[in-house]
Amino acid sequence: MVGQRLLLVMSMVFACVLGACGAPITAQSEHFRITMTLEQEGLGKRPVMVTLVDQSGNPVDNAIITLLPVMRQHGMLAPPLTVHASQSGEYLFPDVNLDMSGEWQMQITIVVGTTTDLIEIPVIIE
Repeated sequence: MVGQRLLLVMSMVFACVLGACGAPITAQSEHFRITMTLEQEGLGKRPVMVTLVDQSGNPVDNAIITLLPVMRQHGMLAPPLTVHASQSGEYLFPDVNLDMSGEWQMQITIVVGTTTDLIEIPVIIE
């Protein structure tokens, strides 16, 4: 399991180095800052990488993060996806299905202990 996860993360990093990922998007909540990276061209499944740090910039490894892609203008919800603790504050959602072009709201819920934050990031899929 650890080997498969490491391979998946390394594949994502390699793909991003080759230009298969869009520009990183950074957002701030009350307690955390996230950087989200995903390919914004094409429809269908794609990996989404979320990097989570605290207000001091230290990686947060013990979070539970849920990603809910929402397309309000068409009343669409993709299934919510949840990932648990990581290393170096990096959380990979390997198969996020964005099957329609337009503006999606990426609703990201972060739970660390008794702290829960919600960040919403608009993303245009072409």
